[in-house]
Amino acid sequence: MKKHTLLYICVATVLVTMIPSAAKAQQDDLLSLMREAEKYSVFTRLVEAVGLESELQQPVNDENYDYLKYGDVSLYMMGNVSYRPMIPRVRPIHTYTIFAETDDCYATIIGKPAASITADDVKAWLEANGYYAGQADALRQFVTYHILPVRLTPNQLVIHNNELGYNYRTGTGPTVFTSEHYETLGTGRRLLQLSEGGGVEGVYLNRCPVLDNGRKGDYMEHGNPVVKGIMVDESQSIFALNGCAYSISEPLVYTDEVREKVMGGRIRYDIMSLLPELASYRAPRSSFPEGDGLSLYIPEGFCDALTLNDDGGWYNGRYLLYLSGYARNWWNYQSDELNVASGYDFTLRLPPVPTDGEYELRLAVQGGTSYNAVTLFSIGTDKQSLTPTSLPVDLRLSGAYWRTTSGNALSGLGWEADNGDEIHDRFIDLRLYEQGFMKGPQHYSFTPGNDNNTARSNNSTLRRIIHRGQFKAGETYYLRVQYTGGNSNGYMYLDYLELCPKSVYANPDVPEDIW
Repeated sequence: MKKHTLLYICVATVLVTMIPSAAKAQQDDLLSLMREAEKYSVFTRLVEAVGLESELQQPVNDENYDYLKYGDVSLYMMGNVSYRPMIPRVRPIHTYTIFAETDDCYATIIGKPAASITADDVKAWLEANGYYAGQADALRQFVTYHILPVRLTPNQLVIHNNELGYNYRTGTGPTVFTSEHYETLGTGRRLLQLSEGGGVEGVYLNRCPVLDNGRKGDYMEHGNPVVKGIMVDESQSIFALNGCAYSISEPLVYTDEVREKVMGGRIRYDIMSLLPELASYRAPRSSFPEGDGLSLYIPEGFCDALTLNDDGGWYNGRYLLYLSGYARNWWNYQSDELNVASGYDFTLRLPPVPTDGEYELRLAVQGGTSYNAVTLFSIGTDKQSLTPTSLPVDLRLSGAYWRTTSGNALSGLGWEADNGDEIHDRFIDLRLYEQGFMKGPQHYSFTPGNDNNTARSNNSTLRRIIHRGQFKAGETYYLRVQYTGGNSNGYMYLDYLELCPKSVYANPDVPEDIW
C-alpha cells in the first residue's frame, strides 16, 4: 500500500493542495491545464463538443454566498466541551474531479491518430459497442460519467484511516478492500466506484473483486476479479484551483455489467460522499490549519443535499457541525461525522441506487448515549410530502443499554459479542436483525492496526434498519429526520448509511457478510 500525501486545507481561501509541482496549477482552471498537458486533446475536444466547456471553467466560489467570519459562533455540546469551530469563508461550487482517457487510449480504441479523432468518431464507437444505446445524448452521457462534482486530491480518492489492519500513524498497509461511491455529473443519477486495498496496488474505478469475506476471512482479494475495473494513474495528476484530473488508459463507460455486478451489492456511503461542498473541504488525514483542528461549522444553505425544514433558523440553537476524529480513536467509519443539533428537523437527499428493486436503508448509530433522541424518519420522492417509515424510533438504545438523561437501563436487545461459534454468532445477528438492528461492520477498527477492536465488537456501534422498500434507478429519494423527544439538547449523529439490495440481505443461499 502506498503512502498517501498529506493534504492540508486552507479555509481562508479555497482548497489548495500543497504539492510543489502543482504551484502554477493553483492559478489556472482544470480544463486549461488539461489542454496544456497535450495528452488529453481528444477528451477536451469531447468536453467542448457536448457543451461542458463553460461549466468546467466557472468560478470556483459562490459569489452570492453570505460569508461568515471565524468566531461568529461558539458552540457547546457533548458535555459542555467547546469545539470552537471554524467557519468556511467560501462555498466551493464548480469543483471537479476528472478521470480522462489519454490520447493513446483513444487512438487504440478508435484506430486513428489522436489528432484526427473527432466527436463523431467517438459517437460511432459508442454506437458500435452498444454503449448508451437509444440515448440521443449518448456522447454527453459518456463524457459526464468521467466527471465528479467534487474536488478529490490523491489521498481523498479512497479514504484510508481506520479500516482493519491499517495504521494511520504509519500510513502503510496491509489494508482490507475499501471503496468510495460518488454520483457523477450529468443526468440519470449514476454511480462511480473508487476502490483500493485488498492486496492489490493502486486505485481502481468500478472494480468487483472476489473477496475472502467469511466470518474468519481477511477481506482481501483472492483469485481473478469478477470485473477488473480501470486503474487510475496518479503519477501525472493535474491539480487546479477548481479540480483534479487523473489519467486512465481504458475507456470508462457505465455499462449493465457495472450497474449489476460492481454496484449490485451493499453500498456503504460515508456521509461526506453525499455532500460535495463539504467533501471538497475534507482533510481526513490531517487537522485544519486554524482553530483547534477538530470541527467545522456549516452555515445554512452550504450543502445542497441537506436542508433545514422549520422556521427556527440555523442560528436558533440548531447547527450542522463537522467533527474530525483523526488520530483520536473514535468509533466512526473513517473517523469523522456530522452532527445536526438540536431539536433537529432536516431533509437529506439520498444517493441513487444502481438498479430497480427492493432495498434496505440503514443508518449508522452510536447508541448508549443520552445525547441521542427519539426520531421520526420519513422517505419518498416528493420532498414536500414524505411518508414516515415507522413510528418514531429511540436512538438512545445500544446493544447493551438504554441511556437517558434521567438514568440507564438494560436495552433488552440481546446483543452478545461473537465467540467464534458460527451458530451462536449467527443467532445473535438474527435476533438483532428481527428488531431492526445490525452489529457494526467488521471493516474498521477503533484502534489503528488492532484487528480485534472492530466496530462489530462494540455494543454501541450499530446499524439501524430504518426503511425497507422499492427504489428505482435514476429516481431521487429524500429522507426527512425529525426530533420528536427524549432530549431537547440531543443531536442527530450522521456517520454513514447503507443501501443494500434484497438479493444480498434476503439471499437464501449466501448470508450477507459481516464486513
